[in-house]
Amino acid sequence: MSALFLAFAALRLNKYLLPAIRKTGKYDVRDIKAKSAENRSQITDQWKRQGVNKPAEYAALTTEEYKQLYDDGKIRKKDMDRNQMLKLSAFEAVEAWKLSEQPEEALGFGGCKASIGETAGLLEAVRNQSPSLLKAAG
Repeated sequence: MSALFLAFAALRLNKYLLPAIRKTGKYDVRDIKAKSAENRSQITDQWKRQGVNKPAEYAALTTEEYKQLYDDGKIRKKDMDRNQMLKLSAFEAVEAWKLSEQPEEALGFGGCKASIGETAGLLEAVRNQSPSLLKAAG
């Protein structure tokens, strides 16, 4: 499942995060922020579906995302650069998809937190293997 998941993640990144660069040759920060907001909504919906319901739990999961992705639980979204925003948006899209495959309320807060670490590791593997994945897919 891991190789299939990595391939799907790479294709999802290609489909949802690269349209602006195909049109203009560069990323438009507004496009990145809009996609990031959409992905954030999807992941919080999935967390709720998994039984996360306390504001402190949402905050803790967000902090865990930032720790896993940037080694910094105190970073703020408004202070992120373009690459950090892209990484977060990709992460949240893949994590929301992954959680949507789980039965409702199967994970709870602890399971969602563990899933964040797993997905961050998988995305790092995608980043490290993307040339070979894209060659295999093309």
